[in-house]
Amino acid sequence: MIIDEFTINYPFGMHYRPCYVMAKSLSEFKSTVKFIHNGRLYNAKNTQELYNAHLVYGDTITVRIEGSDEQETYAHFSDLIELHAWYLNI
Repeated sequence: MIIDEFTINYPFGMHYRPCYVMAKSLSEFKSTVKFIHNGRLYNAKNTQELYNAHLVYGDTITVRIEGSDEQETYAHFSDLIELHAWYLNI
């Protein structure tokens, strides 16, 4: 299990497009990807749950990744968050 904190650094927050791209790309991995925001647990592989989290610039989330490919999933998630890779449609 990998647990880490990330800060949302998208100027416009997590609107629908980055939520969709993130959920879709994470669904290709076997590991579960959950995050906590404002005391609530969300599934990062679900577009609607990501969107409903109302993540805005500067918010901090605690991410928990667990599964057989957790290292690869973590690296991909980290790229999505820190490098704005959702914008590049990776």
